[in-house]
This record gives sequence, structure tokens and C-alpha cells, in this order.
Amino acid sequence: KAIRLWNPANGALTKTIDGFEHPLTAVALSDDDQWIAAGDAMGQIHLRKAADGMSGGIRKASDGVIGRIIWKPDGKQIVACGSDG
Repeated sequence: KAIRLWNPANGALTKTIDGFEHPLTAVALSDDDQWIAAGDAMGQIHLRKAADGMSGGIRKASDGVIGRIIWKPDGKQIVACGSDG
């Protein structure tokens, strides 16, 4: 129920973003490193600002578990797939 960011060079935990009600099943960072999209077990996508974890909203995307999320390169759309097809 949390997103953890690590420094790949030394493995140090740099940030924890929590406050999610349901278990997270997919996560994607936007190409500009400004936003995180996280999918959950209830079919919702949560948008969070990467810098401070502030919410950018929640969208219902599936009636099943979100299995994968990607950002389009222009950062204007998120593509997600859920277990409901």
C-alpha cells in the first residue's frame, strides 16, 4: 500500500509515498519524472506528484486488478490494462 523510491547507485531509500487504501499492483513514472501512476487491486489508477506525493486524483480504470501501466511519451495519457480485459 505504498510506493518506495530508491537511489539505484547506492540502494538507499529516498522516498516513501503512502496513503493508498488498496494493495498496489502496477506503477509507472512519467518520462519527465514529475508524476507517478499507480494501479491498485480494485481497478483504480492513482496519480501522485513524484516530488511530494500529493494526489493528482484517482480514476476508475477497470473492474479488475490493474496489471500494467505505461505513460505515453508526451506525458498526456496513461495506458493501463486490467484483469477484466
